[in-house]
Amino acid sequence: MSYHPSKTSKPIGLRLSNKEIEVIDAITKLGAFESRTETIRQLLRPMLLQCIEVMNTKSITKGAKARIKAEVDFGKHIRLIQKNSNAVAQEELPLVDLPYVEPNLEVLPSVA
Repeated sequence: MSYHPSKTSKPIGLRLSNKEIEVIDAITKLGAFESRTETIRQLLRPMLLQCIEVMNTKSITKGAKARIKAEVDFGKHIRLIQKNSNAVAQEELPLVDLPYVEPNLEVLPSVA
């Protein structure tokens, strides 16, 4: 059997803290996702759609609407996570504080 790279997707490396991975694992299990990859993809989707909309329309409002719609769609997983977390012993849940990391924001020069 030979390996043929996908023409529609590419893998990327992502470094997460052990605490973040623990949370991703819990979300994967409680939200009935197939894998960590699927969990991360679905968690990223609202922000990706918002950024795509902002880039295409130059409208922050339209971008926010796109994100909110995607978050509403994600709601079925949130409800499942809530129901399943009620069935799991509290000691098994990763109750961690994830610190905010200030991004380095830099505006790119205008393209003529």
